Amino acid sequence: MGDVPFGVSYYSADVFTERNIFHLDWSGGAPPEPYFKDDEFTIKWGQNWGIPIYNWPATRAQDFAWWRQRVRGVKRIFHIFRIDHVLGFYRIYAFPWRPNRNAEFLPLTQAQMLERTGGRSPHFAPRDDETTENAEANRREGEEYLRTVLAESGATRVVGEDLGTVPKYVRPSLRSLGVMPIQIPHCGI
Repeated sequence: MGDVPFGVSYYSADVFTERNIFHLDWSGGAPPEPYFKDDEFTIKWGQNWGIPIYNWPATRAQDFAWWRQRVRGVKRIFHIFRIDHVLGFYRIYAFPWRPNRNAEFLPLTQAQMLERTGGRSPHFAPRDDETTENAEANRREGEEYLRTVLAESGATRVVGEDLGTVPKYVRPSLRSLGVMPIQIPHCGI
């Protein structure tokens, strides 16, 4: 099985050649989680993975050419591939700083962080799921992007890594599209 990471490195050839389809002043990750008891940064601010955020309107304007090329490359090698962090097609948690600055932000209060970032704070992009309208827009746009991937994949099967804090609409959306989810069995120890 092949792997298609949702994110790419800031230093990748993809970012170098396709700068316009990324928001390079933002860094993708995951929201704060109380489950990582030993990681103060993740509890306070979230996980800052350091991946650039996609500029979906610019990608759409190019008819998703970059994603189509990516899928064509993977399907030449594999009959099934996994999209890592498939939640990012719907929305992603965005940081206004790169991970190499995480230690600098750990001790700061919310007000100090906003001062240092010029008023920009970590948030879900393109929008949070707090209202029905936002959740519906995220679902609709995520399905549009994934339909492009699925159309390009043809007979190649697609698996979506849907771990973490998953909005209620995502798993039904993935099922409706025929994207297989990742299943992690719980075992009581």
